[in-house]
Amino acid sequence: MKAPQSSTAQLFLADTYYVLSNFDEAILSYQKAILADEKNKDAHYGLGITYVALAQIYSKKRPTTKVNISKVADFKKKARNQHEILSELDRVLADKLLPKL
Repeated sequence: MKAPQSSTAQLFLADTYYVLSNFDEAILSYQKAILADEKNKDAHYGLGITYVALAQIYSKKRPTTKVNISKVADFKKKARNQHEILSELDRVLADKLLPKL
């Protein structure tokens, strides 16, 4: 079966992976949605909240280990990047993502 190529199809797939807590696949699908349409505000928001979710997960896993501290910082940085992009595309979604950062 061929993977969907449209931004909308990738977004739907990514949202499904997110709900199933399959965050790695969600990230890949959100990125594919953005590649298909770089102005897909919902894909940027979804990618941002996925990074926030991963930061929260890693902050609960022995947060004092260097690896987890580094991963948390990296996920937060990536989420902030999505917030900056969203600020230009859709202020309402950007404002919705901001408290989660």
